Amino acid sequence: MAKLSTLTDAFDDNYLDPAKWSKYEQYGATLAEVNNRIEISTANNVNCEADLYSESTYDLTDSYYTIQLIDLSELTSGSTTTMNFGLYATQFLDGIYWRFDSTGKIYASKRVSGSFVDLANATYIANTHKYLRVIEADGTTYWDYSSSGYSWTNFYSTANFITLTALTVNFWLASWSTGDPSITISFNNAFVPWLFENL
Repeated sequence: MAKLSTLTDAFDDNYLDPAKWSKYEQYGATLAEVNNRIEISTANNVNCEADLYSESTYDLTDSYYTIQLIDLSELTSGSTTTMNFGLYATQFLDGIYWRFDSTGKIYASKRVSGSFVDLANATYIANTHKYLRVIEADGTTYWDYSSSGYSWTNFYSTANFITLTALTVNFWLASWSTGDPSITISFNNAFVPWLFENL
């Protein structure tokens, strides 16, 4: 199984590579590689979601993944909007996630047997939490953040709680209420090598 760090995509050519990614759009939500980044939008007043998945599975053992956040400012416009960047072993059951919600919080979360458990949280600050990563080393999973992509601060860590050798990368935005407005979030630089020079 290839290490997760071998999956790289700057999302900067306005072309979603079908060899690396597939997407799912439900009830008017959209996901596209445009404006040299990934943009995900929900529909107005509709319960909907859009997801991006890796085509292959990857091994997180002694490896890592990283993402650069561009604009999450509209997340707080809705009352039930949530966004997740994560890795799952079994879809809807087990995974490792960075999670955001309409309260303006950022969470280190895990999903076990279908249930999300928030392990740590803080107020999301765009310039502070600009880059996020999950890294595994010596039996421990770490959630880290950075303002630069070079110097990292640990947000939370725990002993590995799922099997890490065949994980799917998953990014998604959802609105769980018909009363929420349409919002758009954006990110890019998934697993780009220059972000990993100071692990």
